[in-house]
Amino acid sequence: MKESDLALLKADLDEEKIELLSEISNIKEILREEKDERYDLDGDNNNIDMLLEELERAEKKLKAIKESLSKMESGDYGICEVCGEKISLERLRFLPYTKICMKCTK
Repeated sequence: MKESDLALLKADLDEEKIELLSEISNIKEILREEKDERYDLDGDNNNIDMLLEELERAEKKLKAIKESLSKMESGDYGICEVCGEKISLERLRFLPYTKICMKCTK
C-alpha cells in the first residue's frame, strides 16, 4: 500500500474517531438526563434502551478504529485477521476499520 493511500485512510479514521467520541459523549449526556427524568416514574424505557444500543454500537466502532490506528503504527494494518492476506484498498476505503478481507466475510 502506498504511503499516500495509508495517509488518507488514517485521516478518515482520525476524523471518524473524533465524530464517534462526540457522539458517545452526547449519548451519555442524554442518558443521564433521561435517567434523571424517569427516576420517580414507572414509565416506558424504550428510549433509554435505544440509546444504550446506540452507545454500544458507537463504542464497538470506536474500539475497531483505535485498533486500526494502532495497526497502522505497527505496520500490520490492512492484513486479514482470518487468512493473513492483504485486504484490498477498495475495501479499506469503504470500511477503513475492517479486520477481514472480502473473501473471508463470505
